[in-house]
Amino acid sequence: MKKQDFKVLKTKDLYPFPDNPFHVAEDLFDISSEQLACVNGAEPGTGLIRFGDKTVPFDNTMEKDSSLYQLFNTNFHEMVKDKNVKQTVEK
Repeated sequence: MKKQDFKVLKTKDLYPFPDNPFHVAEDLFDISSEQLACVNGAEPGTGLIRFGDKTVPFDNTMEKDSSLYQLFNTNFHEMVKDKNVKQTVEK
């Protein structure tokens, strides 16, 4: 497996230009309109994974109060907020 064989597509990847219509993203990433619908307005933790010539939707959402969510959370704003709450409680 090579790094270029694996790509995670997120909604933000579909906006390289301010007025980019979605059909451009279909061509750019070589995905169908049905697959594009999986990421258009998708919730955090969902999207498409491409491996080689296969593209599949995924849903990896977790409850925010779970230990797994705390471990895998990449939302910087939530992490800062949680850190500030912990510091306030410790005072």
